[in-house]
Amino acid sequence: MTADIEVLRWDARTGTLTSRQLLTTNAPGHTGTTSAAELAVSRDGRHVYTSNRGDNSLVVFSVAPGTGLLTEAQRLPCGGVTPWSFSLHPEERWLFVANEASSTVDLFRVDPRSGRLTNTGISVAVPNPDCVGIRSSHGTAGSNSF
Repeated sequence: MTADIEVLRWDARTGTLTSRQLLTTNAPGHTGTTSAAELAVSRDGRHVYTSNRGDNSLVVFSVAPGTGLLTEAQRLPCGGVTPWSFSLHPEERWLFVANEASSTVDLFRVDPRSGRLTNTGISVAVPNPDCVGIRSSHGTAGSNSF
């Protein structure tokens, strides 16, 4: 609940974790409530996605290939209020955000190359959503349930 993200190094030989990097998901100069929520890593490990309830934002981090250290690539509004949860679609072209206080689920397009998000403007009214699950029917185009 500190709105921080930390990169750790795991040493399997000794069974220890070592802190490598600590970053905030808060916007520069943010005052008020501090509260991070969800975290997802792209399948290829090049992008990390987080949500921040305190400033109603989504933050995308790029992962450095050699070191695994993070660099903030994008910060944008979550499309509503209090992004409680989000889900990255299995094909990683879409990100669905459950904005609990504004009672909406908002859809973002994911750029596969840069990992950057674009708000599609599509928003569905859902009373106080706190989780988004995606069920995919394999082999049938357009048959996903949300």
